[in-house]
Amino acid sequence: MIENVDLSMVNWARAQFALTAMYHWIFVPLTLGLTWLCAFYETIYVKTGNEEWKRLAKFWMKLFAINFAIGVATGIILEFEFGTNWSNYSWMVGDIFGAPLAIEGIVAFFLEATFFAVMFFGWDRVSKGFHLFSTWMVALGANLSALWILVANGWMQYPVGQDFNPETARFEMQNIMEVILSPVAVSKFTHATSSSMLLASLFVISVASWFLLKKRHVRMATRSIVVAAVFGLLSSGLTALTGDEHAYSNARYQPMKLAAFEGLYDGERGADLVAFGILNHAKQPGDNLDPFAFAVKVPIPGMLSLLANRSSGTFVPGLNDLVYGNAAENIMGAAQKIELGRVAVVVETADEKPFAFSWLDAQGAPAGPPVQAKGPRLETALDAPLDSVPAGIEMDKLVAVRSVTLRASKGYHPVPPKIDMCPRIAPPKGKAVENRLTEKSEPALPATPREITLANDNLRCRFEVRDGRLRLASLYNEIAAAEMVRRPDDCALFVVEAGDKRYAGSRDFKVRSMGRLPQGHGSTATLGHEETGLAAELTVRIDDALRMGLAVTNRGDKPLDFKVAFPHLAGLAV
Repeated sequence: MIENVDLSMVNWARAQFALTAMYHWIFVPLTLGLTWLCAFYETIYVKTGNEEWKRLAKFWMKLFAINFAIGVATGIILEFEFGTNWSNYSWMVGDIFGAPLAIEGIVAFFLEATFFAVMFFGWDRVSKGFHLFSTWMVALGANLSALWILVANGWMQYPVGQDFNPETARFEMQNIMEVILSPVAVSKFTHATSSSMLLASLFVISVASWFLLKKRHVRMATRSIVVAAVFGLLSSGLTALTGDEHAYSNARYQPMKLAAFEGLYDGERGADLVAFGILNHAKQPGDNLDPFAFAVKVPIPGMLSLLANRSSGTFVPGLNDLVYGNAAENIMGAAQKIELGRVAVVVETADEKPFAFSWLDAQGAPAGPPVQAKGPRLETALDAPLDSVPAGIEMDKLVAVRSVTLRASKGYHPVPPKIDMCPRIAPPKGKAVENRLTEKSEPALPATPREITLANDNLRCRFEVRDGRLRLASLYNEIAAAEMVRRPDDCALFVVEAGDKRYAGSRDFKVRSMGRLPQGHGSTATLGHEETGLAAELTVRIDDALRMGLAVTNRGDKPLDFKVAFPHLAGLAV
């Protein structure tokens, strides 16, 4: 597919976006920091009533307004370029990436823009207190904008709180607090805002110093320097602390970026921080060329290890270690990670008891060595040949399993029948499946997966398990682009009438086991009703159409007369 892509267009898109971002960032840090100084100057005016502080505040607000206008113009262009230059990316991650950007626009920017008008045009039109409040709201809004933008950027650097939906080929948010409180996002925000405060202080001191040299507005310049110097001194300490945390965060979550920053190809213990150097553009990972042209660099001994690991004698991986691996330092190479990442299994259990399991291939034979595990959640990779399609796992002991999910990448596609997203679990050898372990007397094995999805070119059908019950959650018509299940709770699947009582399959029958049909194009579910002793065998398959089958038998101790209505799909739009 790559041969159909014009790479020159990709490079042009990158260049345009980079140029816009660079121009945008010239003005943004000054805007962020200058808002706080404007608020401080006006606060002193309101407290003292001295008109000189008012003139001083209005002067710096004019410079702030210029930066604010240019920052808004370039920022809007940047947001449009997400759609114009990176439309597929925006479509794939829009559920997550778009949320903080939307919050930034609706909350932070609107807050900032609304009170900006009052701050800039409201002198002598509103009370001193309300004008001061507006100025502080502009400062708060500007920095809240930075928060949400850097949350989005932090997720791009270190994606958390999301899951990939193979049916739609999109990333979907699972936990917004994980996205907001991502360690990368937090370190980016704190370092960006603290350094912006420092920059604004230096800007004010520089401009005021020019006035002093020219012997113009000496009193205003002196007062500006006094406030900015104190603010800058405090900001410099905060910048150093947040910068250290940011470097530490990069080393933990983005070691490749840190190695690229420093031109570090081969990892070292006690690695030096390069204060100045000229990179050798001919250098490639794996060759023997010097990373720096003419061997020109100014190192600070041991400082990179100190920043990355907070210990000067520790190992910092280089590009070659991360690409090709380093067995001595227990670092897996990229190829090894891809190989292990072909198929992964996620097992969720009811407790933290240790257990072990073996992969089973399509023939039910072990497809890899036993994996030692411990609940309540384990995610591990398939260590088996590519032609061994995993069909399930075999447990070494009875464990109350909540769910088992297979995830795939590389040559696999997580769409039935190539990968069974709800694999079967085989009980331990010599053990009966009917063993009951939990206090609620639920069968410990086999596990009931959370959902089953079947699809053809026209329909996509999804069944899900909730509280041990099976229900039809979605029946999507691809041709009409319409959801046919309007009221999932009303889709009973089937109804059983025994005596004067009626029981719905999706409400009153509990799931005992689930599996897939031998042909691989459908699934089976065994449902049971404890009060009557009825057992229902439900089969669902999809080929040219969705087909369902049902067999209800009495497995109780007493004879029972019953009637069955099947299918019973009230709430379905047809």
